[in-house]
Amino acid sequence: MPLLLFILLIGLCGHASAVAKRIKAVENSLIPYVPVKGFNNWNILERIKHYGVPGVSIAVKNDYNIEWAKGDGLADTGRKIPVRGLKLNEYQATYLAYELMNRRNWDRDAVKTILELAQEQHPKSPVVYSRWAEFYLKKGDEDKAIEKITSRY
Repeated sequence: MPLLLFILLIGLCGHASAVAKRIKAVENSLIPYVPVKGFNNWNILERIKHYGVPGVSIAVKNDYNIEWAKGDGLADTGRKIPVRGLKLNEYQATYLAYELMNRRNWDRDAVKTILELAQEQHPKSPVVYSRWAEFYLKKGDEDKAIEKITSRY
């Protein structure tokens, strides 16, 4: 039993260090809109300072799941409250999805990602399920809309 536990811990540490490496790569691999030969990548904290942005929240998906979410900088500069990893309440997330869906050339993938995040963070929310139904209705898939709204119950 102790050997099995040791092997599991080694595996978890390996996964954690792989994720830590990917986090570092994202934070330190920012490039300009138009790549420039020989340009050294920017760091996220350098860009925050350069643009005068108090803080940012980043979430990275891997294999259709949020692998990590992290905040850098300040959410409230007056009270010096740091930004935490992405966590939208159900109303913020579904309102964002609603706004994107009501644009002329709406990005289905972006809306789907927002709704997946909302459902992951608020799995029992009727607000999230109703926005999913609206998403499928807007795509013209009434059966999927009905399935989504009734799957909650």
